[in-house]
Amino acid sequence: MGSVAPWLGLMGLATWLFARNWAGWTDPMVDFGRELYIPWRLVEGQVLYRDIAYLDGPFSPYWNALCFALFPVAMRTIEMVNIAVIACVSVLIFALLQRLVGSGGVHPLHRRIVSFASVAFFLCVLAVNLVGTGGNMNWLTPYSHGVTHGVALSLLSVWFFARHLERGRIADLALAGLVLGFCALTKPEVLAAAGSAIGIGMLVSLRTPPAGADSPLRRLGVLLGSAAVPGIGAVGLLALEMPFPDALAGALGGWSHLASSDVRTLDFYRIVMGIDDPAENLMKMALAVGVWAAVLVPALIVSIAVKSRALRDRLAIALPVAVVAVLPWVSDAYDWEDVLRPMVIFLGVGMAMAAAK
Repeated sequence: MGSVAPWLGLMGLATWLFARNWAGWTDPMVDFGRELYIPWRLVEGQVLYRDIAYLDGPFSPYWNALCFALFPVAMRTIEMVNIAVIACVSVLIFALLQRLVGSGGVHPLHRRIVSFASVAFFLCVLAVNLVGTGGNMNWLTPYSHGVTHGVALSLLSVWFFARHLERGRIADLALAGLVLGFCALTKPEVLAAAGSAIGIGMLVSLRTPPAGADSPLRRLGVLLGSAAVPGIGAVGLLALEMPFPDALAGALGGWSHLASSDVRTLDFYRIVMGIDDPAENLMKMALAVGVWAAVLVPALIVSIAVKSRALRDRLAIALPVAVVAVLPWVSDAYDWEDVLRPMVIFLGVGMAMAAAK
């Protein structure tokens, strides 16, 4: 029962979140309308890139169009499908963290706490928006399905690759590459992250291959070959409806627009990328690092100084609770929208540490 209770707790949390925000998690006329309009027009016979201007890859519009072809053309259809996507991503987050945290010799109880807490964070902060931003900043009615679908596909690709590292089966590697290829048909930033993870993992595994694995050259060929299949298929299908250069540009999605000055000079993208005022944004990032350090450094000191494992276990729970209790008293003193700015730094440090191991 001990292993079932946390899952029941997460299901209860998800049910409460859905009930709390039911039918109130978006404004269909603001941004999310695009995510409904485009697949509807595709179902009606129009063709992406030929009849409909679109900057990203073709996977998400045609996936949603398939949903509209199989089920009623309605906003509720997309919501129900996205609930299924959220459930699958929750399971993938749990499974991947179990592998990642477990590889470090962490106590099973702590591994489960980390995994379930991460899924709860995903549900509360990302999957079902409770912040009240006016909608479309969640996974139910996202601003761009290219992001949510891309992240889901990237997690699935990493899961298949992790299973290949455990078992050495070439079929798992082929599935990892195939799913990564579909991820390439979403958004460039998602593929960049997923491709980096799979690429680094592949390079490391070529040096120390899993037991029973095929030759490095064959494994690399299978990964790259299977990853190319979705892209080749997308170009071929689009080429049936438009000239080949247009089909190729459409399948490349956002990659074909990265060098366009029309995109790079837009204020919206400059603000999002932080290049509108680099000095100020770097200062905000440095301040956010200080905020994280104020929480993590004391926890690190305690973990080193305290010799009793039982006491460390209690403090591991008590310290985060204490931090959460203090936050309301200092919330007005800091712009919490900036707190995630240094994530790229933390990810870089984490990747360096993992490579060093």
